[in-house]
Amino acid sequence: MIRFILMNGIISFLQENQANILDDGFIECAVYFEQGETKLTFDEHKKILLFTKDEPVFNEFGKKMMDLGFTDVTQPGFSQTTELHNFEYGFYHWHYRPADSLASSEL
Repeated sequence: MIRFILMNGIISFLQENQANILDDGFIECAVYFEQGETKLTFDEHKKILLFTKDEPVFNEFGKKMMDLGFTDVTQPGFSQTTELHNFEYGFYHWHYRPADSLASSEL
């Protein structure tokens, strides 16, 4: 039950602060959960990174990501990483801040 309340609180927080966290190209957001020393990060390049020592958490996260439409990269014939190109390294790119988001001094 605590896990469900925490998840709903995190989702509500992200939805209420979408311009300041999800849309802002300068912000990295991380959430920590004690079970498995789990850390979920949404970095400034909008990559989702999961670090955990708990296999059930890892498996549940993977299932939820596939439910959202991400492909199981272990299946033959298709790899998510071959379809999505990474411009993080070796390419000049810009970060942005939406006009309706908070300035860094206000965050």
